[in-house]
Amino acid sequence: MPDDSWKTELQEYERRMRSGFSVGNSEIVLKMGGYDYEIPWSELTTRPSVLSWVHHLCEKTWFDCDYARRFIEIVYEHQGWGDVFDDA
Repeated sequence: MPDDSWKTELQEYERRMRSGFSVGNSEIVLKMGGYDYEIPWSELTTRPSVLSWVHHLCEKTWFDCDYARRFIEIVYEHQGWGDVFDDA
């Protein structure tokens, strides 16, 4: 019988990514580490500003590569910048 544990892991990953962020009109809220960490959209208006925030967030013990990836995707989508890799 095949090992289906990867399905459970994938479901948990997807749940974690969905529940970790809340997108509002004036800010994105990271719901991680037992806290709500609000970042105003006005501080995420350029790609370098997003990079600066990712750099800052990576210092947090509760912020990992998966969250960084999802954070960047959400910001790009919200700002209408298209796919993260369009300029690559």
